[in-house]
Amino acid sequence: MVRMFAAWTIGVWAVRAVQIATAGHDAAFVAVHTALAVVSTVLAVWAVQDVRRGLDRGSSPRSLSSSR
Repeated sequence: MVRMFAAWTIGVWAVRAVQIATAGHDAAFVAVHTALAVVSTVLAVWAVQDVRRGLDRGSSPRSLSSSR
């Protein structure tokens, strides 16, 4: 499920970043939304890696969510 949401997040921001950058918005608007896209993408990748690390250690997805 985490991978699905991460892929969706990355896909949405990839499309929206191009749309925002090419729509003639002010530079500040583009900069803020580009920063949001980068942060969201980094967090999505981090979440997938964190879950993968937990699964590599032998934890089940259910035990990962209940331990936090």
